Amino acid sequence: MGRAVLNELGKDKSNVVTCTVRDGDGNNDFWYDWTSKSINNHCYHEVDLLSPQHCLTMINRLKPEVIYHLAATSTSYSTAHTMWCNTNMTLNLLEACRFTGVKPRFVQASSIVVENNPASVYSVSKQACEELVSVYTDLYESVDGICVRFPAVVGVGAKHGLLPDLIKKVLAEGDEIELFGDSPGSIKPFIYSARLAKYLTRLTGKDVVTLCPINSISVKEVAEIVMKELDIIKKIKWNPSKIWKGDQKMVYSDSRFVEYHFGDRFISQGAIQAATQDIMKEQYGK
Repeated sequence: MGRAVLNELGKDKSNVVTCTVRDGDGNNDFWYDWTSKSINNHCYHEVDLLSPQHCLTMINRLKPEVIYHLAATSTSYSTAHTMWCNTNMTLNLLEACRFTGVKPRFVQASSIVVENNPASVYSVSKQACEELVSVYTDLYESVDGICVRFPAVVGVGAKHGLLPDLIKKVLAEGDEIELFGDSPGSIKPFIYSARLAKYLTRLTGKDVVTLCPINSISVKEVAEIVMKELDIIKKIKWNPSKIWKGDQKMVYSDSRFVEYHFGDRFISQGAIQAATQDIMKEQYGK
């Protein structure tokens, strides 16, 4: 999602965009330092978002007008670590805004699983982050927050997740692909990252909004779309023994919360088609 937001913000050459980046050596998912790089008019900093002092220094130096807080961990070596990482990064950034007196627009990435009786520690952590942003916005003038719930994001830059993994399986040798769970797999909406970034960077208002397509599709349907796009048809083999415990069989967007929908061109099927083309071009040169 961060890649898509950077691309969208970069369309306006008057924007001065600074972003934090994940350390590439994998020793610590959220280790950053103040080494900076300038690429395509964007300045990249490595900052430890789990360090209150690092966040305070960053906000004080940059004095941002808008913060898009997209950093999170969805899986970790422990459930406690997932909860701790996601809530503490959000809390550290909010505290930095409060103590420095900088009043940026604070856009917190959330998830529509919050609306679906959260069944994973990740979704509970997102719910907690929403509450933190809401409380800080109500209590402190130096915080102007909005939380944005969206579904599974697909598009350019994705290296892991359902869609990149499916593409690898379809391109691999053999006449069948293995999918986890029972047919037809979980059913959820998908959103195209470039489309989401366009709306995300133009949002106004406060509290919580949902950006979501109007329909959901199954994992089986996603696989069929990918095979059609690649013109490779394989048999689907389901493996009920392999399934993520926190995965919800049905994810939907509650109409009571939805404030923005997308046109027919960007329903879930269209998002998978466009994202498959992006990934094939970027990662496979096709």
